[in-house]
Amino acid sequence: MFAPATETHHAGLARIMIVEDEGIIAGHIATRLEKTGYTVAGIFGSSEEALAEIPDRRPDLILMDIRIKGALDGIETAARVRERFDIPVIYLTAHTDRQTIDRAKITGAFGFLTKPIHHTSLATSIEMALHKHNSEREVRQQRAWIETVLDAMGDAVVVVDSDSKVRFLNRPAEDLTGWKNDQARDCDLSQILPLIDPATGFRTDKIPERFPDGAQALNRAGRMFPVEGEIASSCDHGKLVGRVLTFRDTTHRQTEDRRKRQEEKMQAVGRLAAGIAHDFNNLLFVILGYADQLQGTAGMGNPAATGLAQIKKAAETAIGITRQLVQYGRPEAAQPQDICLNEMIRETEELWHRLAGGSVMWETRLDPTVPTLRADPSQMKQVVMNLVANARDAMPHGGVLTIETSSEEPFTVALTVKDTGSGMSAETIDRLFEPYFTTKGGGKGTGLGLSIVHRIVTDLGGSIGVVSEIGKGTAFTVRLPLQ
Repeated sequence: MFAPATETHHAGLARIMIVEDEGIIAGHIATRLEKTGYTVAGIFGSSEEALAEIPDRRPDLILMDIRIKGALDGIETAARVRERFDIPVIYLTAHTDRQTIDRAKITGAFGFLTKPIHHTSLATSIEMALHKHNSEREVRQQRAWIETVLDAMGDAVVVVDSDSKVRFLNRPAEDLTGWKNDQARDCDLSQILPLIDPATGFRTDKIPERFPDGAQALNRAGRMFPVEGEIASSCDHGKLVGRVLTFRDTTHRQTEDRRKRQEEKMQAVGRLAAGIAHDFNNLLFVILGYADQLQGTAGMGNPAATGLAQIKKAAETAIGITRQLVQYGRPEAAQPQDICLNEMIRETEELWHRLAGGSVMWETRLDPTVPTLRADPSQMKQVVMNLVANARDAMPHGGVLTIETSSEEPFTVALTVKDTGSGMSAETIDRLFEPYFTTKGGGKGTGLGLSIVHRIVTDLGGSIGVVSEIGKGTAFTVRLPLQ
């Protein structure tokens, strides 16, 4: 609720300053004012004197002769008063030609009194001016309160008139559209918030009754973003006087929704995988057992020996895959320790070299300032192993594989694995951490490695990001908090 300004200007309380260089006229006006109950806050004959005395005299209203002595006439003096002080001005004049009136209007004067001035007109004009000024001040205060409330809202708010011209933008709307309130005022809404019709994909200049599902908008810099919100119309006796648009950028929410759906999908797949992996593993051990028996009875020159060896190799590979399934679906409880990421990489560097293969050049850039972090060492090795294997597979004809560590503010350790391989499209990156999603040929990948990395990193409270460009390689960056 807004508190209305208290009106205190009335006879007996209002202080009136007189700016008039004709002493007799000024004295006559002062006498009339005092008889009516006003207090005369001084009589001044020049613009310089009046402007200098206003701060000390603190008048509630100024009676300003248009033609006065000094460097400025009354109209120019009133303009200075308007710029520096919140004090209403009534002009005194013996001539009311059109040109003078037009100049005076610009200064926002509260009235004109023509000399000679009748005492009734004087009191009436003063009271009307004081009341109008008080009312305008109250409107300004209420408007300031409303703008403060709107600026504090999380949603963007744009107010337009019946012609779709912008009247007001709150701060969130300024941030979202890229337009400042004073820049946008009187501009057409279609210029400030261009909307893209989801049905046609083209810009629309009309304000819809509501934001359509899937609507998008453009900001001043040309960035397109998904938008949703509400549109309320304001009518006066059935006539439209304006609209209020309340809206928000849903990019973050849509990203979060996709992430949650992805997490739910991964959890569901993990439970399914764990449910069948053990039974499948038992069948594989039976196959291996019989293959061993048959291999023992087959002679060295027996043609079946080669086939049996291939059966064993395939079964052993399948056991490795089911082990990953079990670990993905029902991961073992982590055993966190204080570990130095740099030392772990140095100690296992030979393993990473073998995993990368001979055609891959190897580089390490380890930041010596990286502090220890608390994590399960075996899980961290698995993270690095999967990222290295993924980088190797992206460079079938060789390339450069780089492992970097760094310390990021405020409390984060970063691990980056980069390759100079084939790179990935944006569509591939969007699905990269889905279980069983792989771009490798049949039999060359399970699609679980990066899903496991994602699960380990998020369980540690960290994040994993990907930067990639077709033909220029890929960089995975894991960021882990210090606990």
